[in-house]
Amino acid sequence: MKPIRSLILLLVTILACSITSAQTVETVKAKILENTAFDGESPDYNKYVQLIDNLNEGNKNLESLNKEEIRLMKKYDPYYPEGYNDMEAAWSVIGPGCSWYCGAHYDTKVSSSLASQGGNVYTAESIGDDDVRTAWVEGVKGYGIGEYVEFTFDYNAPRATSVTISNGYNKNAATWKNNSRVKTLNVYENDKLLMVVSLADTRDLQQFDLPHPIPNRKGAGGVSQYDDNMPPVRLKMMISEVYKGDKYDDTAISEITFDGMDVHCLAEGTKIMMDDMKELAIEKIKVGQKVLVWNPVKKRDELQRVVKIHSAQHSASEMITIHYELNKKLTLTLTADHPVYSITGWVSANPSATANYKRYAGVKIDELDTSTILYRFSKVDRKLRKKKIDSIEYFDSTDNRTFNTYTLELDGNGIFFANGFAVGQE
Repeated sequence: MKPIRSLILLLVTILACSITSAQTVETVKAKILENTAFDGESPDYNKYVQLIDNLNEGNKNLESLNKEEIRLMKKYDPYYPEGYNDMEAAWSVIGPGCSWYCGAHYDTKVSSSLASQGGNVYTAESIGDDDVRTAWVEGVKGYGIGEYVEFTFDYNAPRATSVTISNGYNKNAATWKNNSRVKTLNVYENDKLLMVVSLADTRDLQQFDLPHPIPNRKGAGGVSQYDDNMPPVRLKMMISEVYKGDKYDDTAISEITFDGMDVHCLAEGTKIMMDDMKELAIEKIKVGQKVLVWNPVKKRDELQRVVKIHSAQHSASEMITIHYELNKKLTLTLTADHPVYSITGWVSANPSATANYKRYAGVKIDELDTSTILYRFSKVDRKLRKKKIDSIEYFDSTDNRTFNTYTLELDGNGIFFANGFAVGQE
């Protein structure tokens, strides 16, 4: 009897540990982003599309809009009144312009997918094409319970911190209602249950934060922020419960996108040259303000408007400071992958990382070192002056400091000035 009793006690202990473990898993309710359903069937939206076409073609400008056009802009355009969506991503979850995706990279796979029908494709590509009119649809019999999407991040990749989901097949209202939608997602990190997410039955976008950044480079053991020997990290999202479709049991998700950190940035306090030739700390700049930029083709300075301000927090091991011998106070602190303009073209302390950004894809990026000669803007004659680096400070990996950082996205491809030095934008 003793062996049986011991076995029973062991099973009870395992069960108790399992229950305790399950209780520590976070259950979250996704936040609904109100009024974000893509209503391409509505007359108002079609009028808005036509209005944007007229703005892009120069037939109208923001200052000459009438009351009805202003109503449409306020309803649909997040950039108004400072600017407008140029419709390059009318059905986009991410939105136009640059974002975390300028530097982010990950692989996507799915456990199954419905066979293509006509011109409709339901594979992994459809869940990450940034178009809510397409969708991943699981391909097993029934409602797809247990089917999943899995994202694989290299250990050194920019980290994801939040997730945005367009739930269901959002091609139009009827298609969304006819197909099943996800009610509950189980989220796993390397096959370990990380969190449970409850989704609402809505066409609006929904968002939730991850418990920690993925990849989690601040994990146990004091692992370095960058280590080529570390394995990739897998983030799996598995269907647990569904809202049943009116017509089909196929369960669909139109888009899953991420936001995060580790895009190239400048340290808080960096002074940016503004349109009045005065300098303003980068964290104080507002969307719509104009900054001084350099046009390398026309070889002269111009003004460009700030359309987006990106911010992120970086650890010390991701940052560098450039120092100059002739002026000890003249420094520039930035992420190692931030592009800086030199006499040979673009340079950075981490060229391979810089090359991942869309704006610099296919562009030659040289390595920044103490032999590099950078450009600095002269207010006296409004010309670029050459400035040789004295030293580059790389922070120790044991340095526990974090830096608040920012960078700008402008309405053109201009090179702006940070602490007087010519740098690239997001």
